Amino acid sequence: MNTLIAWFSWSGNTRDIAKRIARKTRGELFRIEREVPYSTDYSTCAYREAKEEADKQLRPAIKGPLPDIADYDAVIIAFPIWWYTMPAPVKTFLERWPDWHGKRLYVFANSYTDDRSQFMNAMVAAMECANGADVRPGLYNKDIDKLCSWVKENGFTRRRQYEKADNDDPCGAGADRGIACGRSGDDHEDSPDGHDEARARSLYRAV
Repeated sequence: MNTLIAWFSWSGNTRDIAKRIARKTRGELFRIEREVPYSTDYSTCAYREAKEEADKQLRPAIKGPLPDIADYDAVIIAFPIWWYTMPAPVKTFLERWPDWHGKRLYVFANSYTDDRSQFMNAMVAAMECANGADVRPGLYNKDIDKLCSWVKENGFTRRRQYEKADNDDPCGAGADRGIACGRSGDDHEDSPDGHDEARARSLYRAV
């Protein structure tokens, strides 16, 4: 299956998750980048730039060239929850193609909070922005530790590949226990403040 993993990240946590997904699915990576980069200052990015985009439903320009979704059977999008849903640049990315019919679109999101209503918000946004896509849930937050099982269940790798020795198989026996697939732990929110509990409590609203 030809798979594209399109990811958006501010601090790098979602980038790392996207790379793990690519290793397990044998997919190709594409970074979604705002044409005018967000500020590297947390407060400016979260409470000025990202909030304005969310409040006004803006669609910021993103860097190209973009991949052609016609070349892929499935597209996986990975991003942090910003202001209770997907970040504006991800919406821009999805809306660049007017017709997603015949394409499977999987949504992976991460956030400080485990409030699944925000994941559902992101799913709805994907349905609205990717016209005609078959939008399906990926994994949310610490569920990423189940990535290997998810890959198998969704048919991203042929069965014979899982019959190799464990050291040749990124999703071999026991991989979902946390070593081969890594761990989410404290890194599931996409922010430089992932280890600062006082500030991180408000993170899910913005970054």
